[in-house]
Amino acid sequence: MEKKGTPDPKMKNPKSNANDQTLTTTNTEVLTKEQLEQQLRVAEEKIENAIKAFWIAADALKKIRDQKLFESEYKDFPEYLAARWGYSESYVSRLITAGYTRQNLLTDSEIKEKQNLLPIAYSFYYALSEVDPAKQLEILKSLLAALGEDEKLTVKKLMEVLSSPEDKEKNKNLRLSTAISTIKSLASEFDPDKFFKKGNKNESVEKAKKKFIDALRIILEKMEADIKDTKAK
Repeated sequence: MEKKGTPDPKMKNPKSNANDQTLTTTNTEVLTKEQLEQQLRVAEEKIENAIKAFWIAADALKKIRDQKLFESEYKDFPEYLAARWGYSESYVSRLITAGYTRQNLLTDSEIKEKQNLLPIAYSFYYALSEVDPAKQLEILKSLLAALGEDEKLTVKKLMEVLSSPEDKEKNKNLRLSTAISTIKSLASEFDPDKFFKKGNKNESVEKAKKKFIDALRIILEKMEADIKDTKAK
C-alpha cells in the first residue's frame, strides 16, 4: 500500500474541545481523552504494520473514521488522513470498500480455505466490489478454479472476466439507450451555440458540430432502413 510521502505528524489543527476530559464516539461509548488517544495509537499501529495487508489498514482506518478518533487533534477525517498518512479521502474510501468486499468473500468456507491464493492488492477487491454482490462469489470461485499450478490470481485476470464480450455489448447498449433517451427528452431545448462553445485543441467548433451531425445521420439512416424493412414484412 503506497504512501504519498510522510507528512509531519505534528501538523495539527486542535478542535475547541481538545482539552475536554471526555469525548463521545459515534457508538455512544463515552471515553476519556486518554482512552481515546490510546485507541487511536492502537489503530495507527495496525496501519503502520499493514503495508502488505491492506485489509488490516482498511479496518483500522474505518474505525478511526466511524468513531471519530481523530477529533481531539484534527478538524476532520480528510485533514487527519492528509497530515498523518498523506492519503486522500477518496483513496481511503476505496481501501475500506475493498477491505469490506474481501471480508464478505471470506465468510464463504471454500474461499476461506483458499485465502492463501487470494491477491493482497486492494485494487483486485475494489474492482470486484463494482460487480453485483450476488455475482462476486461466483466470479472469484471460477477464477480460482481456473488457476494453473504456479499461477497467481491478478487484477488483470479479473478484468478479463469482467470485460467479456457479453458485458461489453450490454454496456454499449446501455450507453446508447441513455444517450438516445437524453437527446429525446432535451431535443427542444438544444442550442448548438451553447453546447459547442469550444472545440478541443485540434478541432474547431464548426468541425465538432459537423461530426455530431454525421453521427446523428448514421443513426437516422439505420432507423429509416429498419422502418422500411418492418413495412416490407
